[in-house]
Amino acid sequence: MKICVPTNDERGLEAEVCGHLGSAPFFTLVETESGEVEVLENVGPGDRVHGGCSPLGRLRSHPIDVMVCQGIGRGALMGLQERGIRVLVSDSDVEQRVQDILVALRDGRLEEASTRSACRGGAHQGNRGSGCRTR
Repeated sequence: MKICVPTNDERGLEAEVCGHLGSAPFFTLVETESGEVEVLENVGPGDRVHGGCSPLGRLRSHPIDVMVCQGIGRGALMGLQERGIRVLVSDSDVEQRVQDILVALRDGRLEEASTRSACRGGAHQGNRGSGCRTR
C-alpha cells in the first residue's frame, strides 16, 4: 500500500507532518510493503501552496492508496475520495513525524476523514492553526 503524508520538510520518515494538506511544502510517499520512501516538492507550473489552487496537482502522476493528514479542506477531501483514495486523519494536537503516522496506521489509530471533519474556509478548525506548524 502506498501512503502519502503532507510534510514540512524532506527528511523522509523523520519529516515533520504538516498541519494542513493545502499548506504542505512536501509530500512524503511511503510504500508500506517495501519501505521505499519518495519525497515530492509541492510545486509545479502555476501551482501555489494553498490560497486557490489544488495542492493535489503534484500527486496526479504518483498513484497513492491512502492520504494521511492532520487537516484537509472539503474540496481536497472530495477530490481524493473521487479518485478512490482513502483519506485518514491523524491527531492534530501533537507534533508528529512520518514514522509516527506509520505506527498509528499499523495500530489502527487513524480516523476516516469526513466532510463534517474537513476544514471550512480559512479557519482550519480541527487542526493546529491555519497551515503548517513551524519551529
